[in-house]
Amino acid sequence: MINLLSLPHISQLLVVISPDWNAIEGKLYCFQRNASAQTWELVLPPIPIVLGKKGMAWGRGVQDFTTHEGPHKVEGDGKSPAGLFYLGTLFGDAAHRSSALRMPYMLITEGLEWVDDPHSLYYNQCATLDACDKCDWKSSEKMDEEKLYALGGVIEHNTSPIIPGKGSAIFLHIWRHNHTGTAGCTAMQEGDLSRVTTWLDCAAHPSLLQLPLNEYESKKLAWGLPQLP
Repeated sequence: MINLLSLPHISQLLVVISPDWNAIEGKLYCFQRNASAQTWELVLPPIPIVLGKKGMAWGRGVQDFTTHEGPHKVEGDGKSPAGLFYLGTLFGDAAHRSSALRMPYMLITEGLEWVDDPHSLYYNQCATLDACDKCDWKSSEKMDEEKLYALGGVIEHNTSPIIPGKGSAIFLHIWRHNHTGTAGCTAMQEGDLSRVTTWLDCAAHPSLLQLPLNEYESKKLAWGLPQLP
Protein backbone atom coordinates (compact mmCIF):
# COMPACT_ATOMS: atom_id res chain seq x y z
CA MET A 1 0.00 0.00 0.00
CA ILE A 2 1.32 3.43 -0.90
CA ASN A 3 1.33 6.45 1.39
CA LEU A 4 2.53 9.81 0.13
CA LEU A 5 3.94 10.63 3.57
CA SER A 6 6.39 7.77 3.04
CA LEU A 7 7.39 9.22 -0.35
CA PRO A 8 8.76 12.65 0.71
CA HIS A 9 10.79 13.01 -2.50
CA ILE A 10 7.50 13.58 -4.36
CA SER A 11 6.69 17.27 -3.87
CA GLN A 12 4.69 17.91 -7.05
CA LEU A 13 1.54 15.87 -7.51
CA LEU A 14 -0.88 15.89 -10.42
CA VAL A 15 -4.22 14.41 -9.37
CA VAL A 16 -6.68 13.29 -12.06
CA ILE A 17 -10.19 12.48 -10.90
CA SER A 18 -13.00 11.02 -13.01
CA PRO A 19 -16.63 10.37 -11.95
CA ASP A 20 -16.29 6.57 -12.34
CA TRP A 21 -14.25 3.81 -13.99
CA ASN A 22 -15.97 4.26 -17.37
CA ALA A 23 -15.91 8.08 -17.63
CA ILE A 24 -13.72 9.71 -20.27
CA GLU A 25 -13.89 13.24 -18.82
CA GLY A 26 -12.37 14.44 -15.57
CA LYS A 27 -10.40 17.15 -13.80
CA LEU A 28 -6.70 17.62 -13.14
CA TYR A 29 -5.50 19.23 -9.89
CA CYS A 30 -1.89 20.37 -9.46
CA PHE A 31 -0.58 20.22 -5.89
CA GLN A 32 2.72 21.34 -4.37
CA ARG A 33 3.86 19.76 -1.11
CA ASN A 34 4.49 22.10 1.81
CA ALA A 35 7.50 20.30 3.27
CA SER A 36 7.40 21.93 6.69
CA ALA A 37 3.74 21.17 7.31
CA GLN A 38 3.53 17.98 5.21
CA THR A 39 0.43 19.36 3.51
CA TRP A 40 -0.51 19.88 -0.13
CA GLU A 41 -1.37 23.24 -1.69
CA LEU A 42 -3.33 23.66 -4.93
CA VAL A 43 -1.19 25.79 -7.27
CA LEU A 44 -3.30 25.94 -10.46
CA PRO A 45 -7.06 26.11 -11.04
CA PRO A 46 -8.64 22.71 -11.86
CA ILE A 47 -8.05 21.72 -15.48
CA PRO A 48 -10.53 19.77 -17.66
CA ILE A 49 -9.02 16.58 -19.11
CA VAL A 50 -10.03 13.53 -21.10
CA LEU A 51 -8.98 9.97 -20.40
CA GLY A 52 -9.05 6.76 -22.40
CA LYS A 53 -12.16 6.18 -24.51
CA LYS A 54 -12.99 3.24 -22.23
CA GLY A 55 -12.21 5.06 -18.97
CA MET A 56 -9.62 3.84 -16.47
CA ALA A 57 -8.18 0.55 -15.20
CA TRP A 58 -5.55 -0.25 -12.58
CA GLY A 59 -2.03 0.06 -13.99
CA ARG A 60 1.61 -0.49 -13.02
CA GLY A 61 3.47 2.51 -11.68
CA VAL A 62 5.16 3.32 -8.37
CA GLN A 63 3.83 -0.11 -7.45
CA ASP A 64 1.77 -2.76 -9.23
CA PHE A 65 -1.78 -1.54 -8.74
CA THR A 66 -3.23 -4.50 -10.64
CA THR A 67 -3.33 -6.31 -7.31
CA HIS A 68 -6.35 -4.13 -6.48
CA GLU A 69 -9.90 -5.24 -7.14
CA GLY A 70 -11.37 -3.77 -10.31
CA PRO A 71 -10.45 -3.48 -14.01
CA HIS A 72 -6.78 -4.10 -14.89
CA LYS A 73 -5.08 -2.39 -17.81
CA VAL A 74 -3.87 -4.39 -20.81
CA GLU A 75 -2.54 -3.41 -24.21
CA GLY A 76 -5.11 -1.92 -26.57
CA ASP A 77 -7.96 -1.70 -24.06
CA GLY A 78 -8.51 2.04 -24.55
CA LYS A 79 -8.16 2.67 -20.81
CA SER A 80 -5.94 5.13 -18.93
CA PRO A 81 -3.98 3.60 -16.06
CA ALA A 82 -5.19 4.19 -12.49
CA GLY A 83 -2.70 4.49 -9.64
CA LEU A 84 0.40 6.57 -8.89
CA PHE A 85 3.01 7.11 -11.60
CA TYR A 86 6.21 9.09 -11.91
CA LEU A 87 6.38 11.55 -14.80
CA GLY A 88 9.24 11.01 -17.22
CA THR A 89 10.67 13.20 -19.93
CA LEU A 90 8.66 15.86 -21.72
CA PHE A 91 8.54 15.76 -25.50
CA GLY A 92 7.35 17.84 -28.40
CA ASP A 93 8.30 20.02 -31.33
CA ALA A 94 10.85 22.80 -31.48
CA ALA A 95 8.22 25.49 -30.96
CA HIS A 96 7.39 24.13 -27.50
CA ARG A 97 10.99 23.67 -26.37
CA SER A 98 11.72 26.46 -23.91
CA SER A 99 14.42 27.48 -21.46
CA ALA A 100 11.62 27.87 -18.90
CA LEU A 101 11.11 24.10 -18.78
CA ARG A 102 12.66 22.35 -15.77
CA MET A 103 12.22 18.81 -17.06
CA PRO A 104 14.23 16.86 -19.66
CA TYR A 105 12.80 17.52 -23.13
CA MET A 106 12.92 15.11 -26.06
CA LEU A 107 12.62 16.82 -29.42
CA ILE A 108 10.40 14.76 -31.71
CA THR A 109 12.20 14.20 -34.97
CA GLU A 110 11.32 12.37 -38.16
CA GLY A 111 11.12 8.61 -37.72
CA LEU A 112 10.70 8.61 -33.94
CA GLU A 113 8.38 5.79 -32.85
CA TRP A 114 7.02 4.49 -29.55
CA VAL A 115 6.65 0.74 -29.88
CA ASP A 116 3.33 -0.79 -28.80
CA ASP A 117 3.87 -4.30 -30.20
CA PRO A 118 4.00 -6.65 -27.17
CA HIS A 119 6.09 -9.14 -29.17
CA SER A 120 8.87 -6.62 -29.86
CA LEU A 121 12.12 -6.34 -27.93
CA TYR A 122 11.42 -2.58 -27.92
CA TYR A 123 7.93 -2.82 -26.43
CA ASN A 124 6.96 0.36 -24.56
CA GLN A 125 10.18 2.06 -25.61
CA CYS A 126 11.10 4.87 -27.97
CA ALA A 127 13.08 3.86 -31.05
CA THR A 128 13.94 4.84 -34.60
CA LEU A 129 14.34 2.54 -37.56
CA ASP A 130 17.87 3.79 -38.28
CA ALA A 131 19.15 3.37 -34.71
CA CYS A 132 17.92 -0.04 -33.53
CA ASP A 133 19.79 -3.31 -33.81
CA LYS A 134 16.68 -5.32 -34.65
CA CYS A 135 13.62 -3.36 -35.73
CA ASP A 136 11.21 -6.17 -34.98
CA TRP A 137 7.97 -4.33 -34.24
CA LYS A 138 4.79 -4.46 -36.30
CA SER A 139 3.00 -1.53 -34.67
CA SER A 140 4.01 1.73 -33.03
CA GLU A 141 3.04 5.32 -32.35
CA LYS A 142 4.57 7.47 -35.08
CA MET A 143 5.47 10.40 -32.86
CA ASP A 144 6.32 12.85 -35.63
CA GLU A 145 3.03 12.23 -37.47
CA GLU A 146 0.68 13.03 -34.58
CA LYS A 147 -0.09 16.73 -34.05
CA LEU A 148 -1.37 15.95 -30.55
CA TYR A 149 2.24 15.14 -29.62
CA ALA A 150 3.46 18.68 -30.35
CA LEU A 151 3.72 18.88 -26.55
CA GLY A 152 3.50 16.07 -24.06
CA GLY A 153 5.10 14.05 -21.32
CA VAL A 154 5.75 10.39 -20.59
CA ILE A 155 3.70 8.74 -17.84
CA GLU A 156 5.90 6.00 -16.34
CA HIS A 157 3.37 3.19 -16.66
CA ASN A 158 4.63 -0.37 -17.09
CA THR A 159 8.26 0.74 -17.20
CA SER A 160 9.90 -0.93 -14.18
CA PRO A 161 9.96 -3.64 -15.33
CA ILE A 162 8.29 -3.59 -18.72
CA ILE A 163 5.86 -6.51 -18.97
CA PRO A 164 4.62 -7.35 -22.48
CA GLY A 165 0.90 -6.77 -22.93
CA LYS A 166 0.37 -4.63 -19.82
CA GLY A 167 0.12 -1.33 -21.72
CA SER A 168 2.43 1.03 -23.56
CA ALA A 169 2.83 4.58 -24.89
CA ILE A 170 0.98 6.26 -22.03
CA PHE A 171 1.40 10.03 -22.17
CA LEU A 172 0.14 13.42 -21.20
CA HIS A 173 -0.65 15.21 -24.47
CA ILE A 174 -2.88 17.73 -26.24
CA TRP A 175 -6.50 16.67 -26.62
CA ARG A 176 -8.33 16.28 -29.89
CA HIS A 177 -11.61 17.47 -28.40
CA ASN A 178 -12.98 17.95 -24.90
CA HIS A 179 -15.47 15.11 -25.40
CA THR A 180 -13.18 12.69 -27.29
CA GLY A 181 -11.38 9.99 -25.32
CA THR A 182 -7.84 8.84 -26.03
CA ALA A 183 -6.28 5.44 -26.65
CA GLY A 184 -5.20 5.38 -22.98
CA CYS A 185 -3.43 8.68 -22.41
CA THR A 186 -4.49 11.74 -20.40
CA ALA A 187 -5.07 14.78 -22.58
CA MET A 188 -5.99 18.43 -22.18
CA GLN A 189 -6.15 21.74 -24.01
CA GLU A 190 -2.77 22.89 -25.35
CA GLY A 191 -2.66 26.05 -23.24
CA ASP A 192 -3.40 24.10 -20.06
CA LEU A 193 -0.75 21.52 -20.88
CA SER A 194 1.78 24.29 -21.47
CA ARG A 195 1.05 25.76 -18.03
CA VAL A 196 1.40 22.35 -16.39
CA THR A 197 4.67 21.46 -18.12
CA THR A 198 6.17 24.87 -17.28
CA TRP A 199 5.32 24.30 -13.61
CA LEU A 200 6.85 20.81 -13.46
CA ASP A 201 10.32 20.54 -11.92
CA CYS A 202 12.34 17.32 -12.15
CA ALA A 203 13.91 18.10 -8.75
CA ALA A 204 10.43 17.76 -7.23
CA HIS A 205 9.95 14.24 -8.67
CA PRO A 206 6.56 15.15 -10.20
CA SER A 207 4.07 12.30 -10.14
CA LEU A 208 0.59 11.62 -11.45
CA LEU A 209 -2.20 10.07 -9.40
CA GLN A 210 -5.28 8.95 -11.37
CA LEU A 211 -8.41 7.51 -9.75
CA PRO A 212 -12.18 7.50 -10.05
CA LEU A 213 -13.72 9.70 -7.35
CA ASN A 214 -15.05 6.87 -5.17
CA GLU A 215 -11.65 5.14 -5.15
CA TYR A 216 -9.96 8.44 -4.25
CA GLU A 217 -12.29 9.09 -1.35
CA SER A 218 -12.00 5.54 -0.01
CA LYS A 219 -8.17 5.62 -0.12
CA LYS A 220 -7.59 9.27 0.83
CA LEU A 221 -6.73 8.67 4.47
CA ALA A 222 -4.68 5.48 4.06
CA TRP A 223 -2.73 6.85 1.10
CA GLY A 224 -2.19 10.34 2.57
CA LEU A 225 -3.88 12.06 -0.38
CA PRO A 226 -4.60 15.80 -0.66
CA GLN A 227 -8.01 17.20 0.11
CA LEU A 228 -9.76 18.03 -3.17
CA PRO A 229 -11.16 21.58 -3.47
